[in-house]
Amino acid sequence: MSNLHGNLTLKEFMGDWFGYHAGRELGNPFQYFEPDQNKLITFVEDCRKNNKPAFMSVTPRKEHNVIYGVDRLYFDFDAKEEKDRQQMEYDVKRFVNKIEIAEPLIVKTFHGYHVYLFFKDGCIQTSDNQHAKDFYVNAQHLLLNGDKYNQLCTKSLYKVMGMARIPLSWHEAGCECIIVNRKLEPIKVRGLDYYTMYGLDSEFIDRVVKLMKIAKEYKKEIQNQYTTPEVGGVYGMRPCFDYALQQKEMGQMHRLALVIEAYYAGKSVEEIKNLFKSRRDYDPQKTNYQVEWEVKKIREEYLKPWKCETLINNGWCIKHNCPIWVKRNGDK
Repeated sequence: MSNLHGNLTLKEFMGDWFGYHAGRELGNPFQYFEPDQNKLITFVEDCRKNNKPAFMSVTPRKEHNVIYGVDRLYFDFDAKEEKDRQQMEYDVKRFVNKIEIAEPLIVKTFHGYHVYLFFKDGCIQTSDNQHAKDFYVNAQHLLLNGDKYNQLCTKSLYKVMGMARIPLSWHEAGCECIIVNRKLEPIKVRGLDYYTMYGLDSEFIDRVVKLMKIAKEYKKEIQNQYTTPEVGGVYGMRPCFDYALQQKEMGQMHRLALVIEAYYAGKSVEEIKNLFKSRRDYDPQKTNYQVEWEVKKIREEYLKPWKCETLINNGWCIKHNCPIWVKRNGDK
């Protein structure tokens, strides 16, 4: 166990940072799985000698890209330009000072600050990557509590598979990534048992689990509401799409709309591909890829057929030649 209050050596801290329950992904930026926590200090020192960045996965891993559990939450505040630095530091202080239920570990980097929160229970084991993601996302969401931070890096937010720069490693821009307090002033290096002792407790975890349950129920409700029909569905293709298929030219967005329309009409993926054979620029390989990609999006994101108003605005409506249009507009 590491010292709660004393200054740790670099080697002691790196062992703590890596963790003792599983492996990690390391990268600079090439990413690979490392099962041995003793290798982290060597990795960090080699990166420093070669003036390269040293990154480690936020979550521990069983093997490459397989999450073991969640032992910390990571928030990245960045100011790429000097004019944004004051706002960024304000955002960091506002965020960490609102967190009263745990002691954050804050790392100053070249461009900004990284904020970590740990759990009193240590590593929260998860059943698979999706379970880990659900837990991680809802835990971060709970800590943010709907507040907006202009300099919070959204690219790293909710990324349970993400990598982060290692504290006390060398930044290739020419500085060491040091640990600071809530006032953003340098402090001594403590072991992670200090941050777990004052970490997020079981009550917080219970709230996260409740959020996960609510989110799961909501997602199921949305899926039931927008579930796409199986092949042989009850919808027919609207006349404007039948008309478009008789023409030799069709723009990219029109083609994407056609795929959704045909899918809801109950056509199989192969049948949808065949619809494009009459196009002048028909390319089997390209068509196969694009149709399969779009059908995958329909199924995963529950895309719905384009509204008639959208088809009209795009100039694809055949107006009085369409019974739907006539029913809405008469003989105009």
